[in-house]
Amino acid sequence: MKLFKPQSVTSASRIRGVLEAFRDDVCESVGTDLKSLVVYGAFIRNQGAENQGAIVNVMLVLGKTDSQTLDKLAAPIATATNKIPLSVMTLTPTELHSSCDVFPIKFQEMQLHYRVLTGEDVLCDLRISDEHLRLRCEQRLKNALLRLRAAYLLHNLSSEHLQAVLFDAHAHLICDMGACLMVKCGMQPEDAGDVADTFADEFGITVDVLTAIDAMKISNSTTDREDVKSIYDRFMRLVEEASATIDKLEIE
Repeated sequence: MKLFKPQSVTSASRIRGVLEAFRDDVCESVGTDLKSLVVYGAFIRNQGAENQGAIVNVMLVLGKTDSQTLDKLAAPIATATNKIPLSVMTLTPTELHSSCDVFPIKFQEMQLHYRVLTGEDVLCDLRISDEHLRLRCEQRLKNALLRLRAAYLLHNLSSEHLQAVLFDAHAHLICDMGACLMVKCGMQPEDAGDVADTFADEFGITVDVLTAIDAMKISNSTTDREDVKSIYDRFMRLVEEASATIDKLEIE
């Protein structure tokens, strides 16, 4: 569950201060039931640069996740989310390890960029199967394709709606491309801007349509409907080709 209030630009120093206070409040509230507190994602990936409204993600690994324990966490979370856009995940150690097969992309992304604020480093030895990762990549790409088709049927007469769908799908596809690269190469570019080009090189798939979508974003205006429909169709073909390629990818 994401617990946050929309915020404007937040300085890195303010976020670090809030996180430190949050850590202290959580430790005081649940004591030894707290096994680990980890911050992960964009804030760590960007090395604490100015946070332009991005959510700060934290994971609490707890010995117990019953209502009494969660009640103790409510106040520290409320205090922190009033100051920064915070998303909190709660897991037990058993749940963390047993969920690697169903959330392989999420946990793999966490392993790439995280910092332990207190407690054990629960991510360093987390084992994620390449085959589970490949299957999840395929599933996400095929789900994306189904959603794109459904959205087109609903909004094919509206340039504005089609553009909004493309902008959202573009961002998710970059994430999925990075996961696909991890399956094939064991790594992905640090800079998200390089992911699409690397994906194109490794899988032999043309990704020029992403440049067209970027251009629409930059223009900050509604594009001609027929042009949007053409770009939308090219994007669907890209997702379709990517999903078919991942389906056939052999894991060594």
